[in-house]
Amino acid sequence: MSYISMSFRKHQAFILLVAALTTGLFLLYFIFGVIGRVPTSSYRELTDMVIEVQHKDGTRDIYASHLFSYSSEDDVITMHFPLDKSWKSENSSINFLFYNSIIKAYYNDKLLISYGEDIDRNMVGKLKVTIPVPTKAYGNEIVVVIDPHTGILEDTFRAPYLMAFGTEQFFPIIGQEAFYTVFSVILIFSFLVMIVFAFLYRTVHFAKEGTWLMALIFSITLWYMGNSGMVYMLTSSENISAVAEYIGMYLLFSSAPLYSSFETERPLVKKYLKVSGSILFVVFWVCLVLYILPSGFNYVWHLRFMQALQIVMVFSALLSLLFPGKKRKTAADQVMGSGLIGVALFGILEQIRIIVAAQITENWPPLLQWFAKAHFNCAHSHPCLNLVHFLCNQGKGYFTEES
Repeated sequence: MSYISMSFRKHQAFILLVAALTTGLFLLYFIFGVIGRVPTSSYRELTDMVIEVQHKDGTRDIYASHLFSYSSEDDVITMHFPLDKSWKSENSSINFLFYNSIIKAYYNDKLLISYGEDIDRNMVGKLKVTIPVPTKAYGNEIVVVIDPHTGILEDTFRAPYLMAFGTEQFFPIIGQEAFYTVFSVILIFSFLVMIVFAFLYRTVHFAKEGTWLMALIFSITLWYMGNSGMVYMLTSSENISAVAEYIGMYLLFSSAPLYSSFETERPLVKKYLKVSGSILFVVFWVCLVLYILPSGFNYVWHLRFMQALQIVMVFSALLSLLFPGKKRKTAADQVMGSGLIGVALFGILEQIRIIVAAQITENWPPLLQWFAKAHFNCAHSHPCLNLVHFLCNQGKGYFTEES
């Protein structure tokens, strides 16, 4: 008992910090994920559908679920959504997200709505599609025809939701209401703190590490919120919502190695992380400027190569965390270092999932179908773990070095 008591006193500040954050996150989840969630009675997930992919050579692939694939910009995708008579309701809509395409919805060959025809070059990400459903369509079907502007399915197509008008704006966060609240706060907070640290970069000793930590938190949160469609809840600008995940991704593969360079004592590893991260940070700014200017550049050029580059940089950061050299660690460093390693692994899994999801269909084994639909994104835990890690590093005076 005396040993346990001494150990508690030794790490009291760290234990209290973790307990406070855990309690806070639990309360947030309970308030927004249980009490404040989108009522299940207000939406219906449409899992019954038929998807036809017409290829340029005249061949067709037919799928009976939302797990499908296509392989060319010349393919034409036709989705059939049958609506049961018992679902009949006025002022309802079918809602889903789909990457850069021309999308037209029909009922009895009559055009209901279209998206993407007046699209500008900046709209390279996910379109938020809301299709009004006529009352007489129940007992029949809604047909959606998609002309893709990209040659690959960039991520798994998630099943659409049938919702009433007035609640349809919430469909991107269904099942993730608590995460949306936490991520929104983290996104804004990390951006503001990143700017503050950037001004102090040359004058305060921990500002350099803090700048890249906040850039890492900001980028990984923005990447996930953009990929999941959550950004549509923050802004009405479709261009910002669509490009958010790419800006986050490009910033992530520079901020990850730059932040990790502060966590290793191995000279060659530190130099590799700093040099590669600095080069990629320049690439990030060049791409952002080219995107803003009327240069014709968009982030989907060589997308798979850039996604593979992100995997390489996050894996490099992972290795530097696994083998940090002879640097002595406090208990806080060891716990948070383990957390960061787990987070890096989940980040790599998420990017691999996005890449392979373009090929995984209902004809693949159930395990791979589950993999395509899973959410491995390290944004679920990464920001809080990194923030605690940084606070612990800067508050080392509160911790006793391990003997």
